[in-house]
Amino acid sequence: APVGPHRFAAPRPVEPWPGVRDATRPGATPQRRATPQRRLLGLEPSFPEPCVPGDETLNVNVYTPAPGAPGRLPSWSGSTAAASRPARRSAPGTTGAPSAGTAWSS
Repeated sequence: APVGPHRFAAPRPVEPWPGVRDATRPGATPQRRATPQRRLLGLEPSFPEPCVPGDETLNVNVYTPAPGAPGRLPSWSGSTAAASRPARRSAPGTTGAPSAGTAWSS
């Protein structure tokens, strides 16, 4: 996702990167602030939300029960009010993460 002066500019071609990107941990998350609107709508968390610093906040987390297992797996992809509940996306096992041979992404 574009950041800085390019944030609201017209799209530009993407420059390819060499090699393989590290995908062994969750990517950056947008910064969230307490606001009156979040409190009014009941979106204020009762516990601290995880925050992973960085500019590239448009990402997807994919979990599998056994990385490298042979064969194909059914997959599940969902959005459970992701913008208001980022903790759900970052904690496998808390929201129906991989079980019974299913790949899961958020």
